[in-house]
Amino acid sequence: MDRYNISLLGMSEVRWTGTGKQRVNSGEVMIWYGRSDNIHHEGVALLVSKKHANIIVQWKPVNERLLYVRLNCKYAKLSIVVAYAPIDNAEEETKDIFLQLPPSSTG
Repeated sequence: MDRYNISLLGMSEVRWTGTGKQRVNSGEVMIWYGRSDNIHHEGVALLVSKKHANIIVQWKPVNERLLYVRLNCKYAKLSIVVAYAPIDNAEEETKDIFLQLPPSSTG
């Protein structure tokens, strides 16, 4: 990440199971969310540079295809969503589940 001056790197199809946040040997922080059924398929992650690792305020795994991370930047809070959408030839049910909107909270 230092070589290419990248601060945030969203990744999809990481194929890790479970969820977690950990500092890697090079100093970056990795946040990931994958399947909970121990099948190494799908999964999303965000790699945060060591320079920005201390501004992570909150992170919330939505599902194995969506990860939400909130950063406290100098002038504003920044929300990052890492998404892994199904490919075009995926099963219709998989695409429908991904595209399904949550119920409206207004009544």
